[in-house]
Amino acid sequence: MLFTFKVKEAQKERIPAVCHVDNTARIQTINQQQHALYHDVLYAFHEMTGIPILVNTSFNSRVNPLYVRRGMLSSAFGLPRSTT
Repeated sequence: MLFTFKVKEAQKERIPAVCHVDNTARIQTINQQQHALYHDVLYAFHEMTGIPILVNTSFNSRVNPLYVRRGMLSSAFGLPRSTT
């Protein structure tokens, strides 16, 4: 499920990667019954960091909607393009 929430002022520094310029975050909720493996990863991350949030995103740019091969990713960072 996807929701949009305002990020509390006190939390913005803890989760800068998920806080948009308008101080909102797009939240996707999960549960153990539907997403057991992802839930376990999130739970372990929370135990290690104290932050129960993971960023789930694709690597996008204005020109390319999604990087699907390593060579494309390299070029996004200005590195020589890989042949793989």
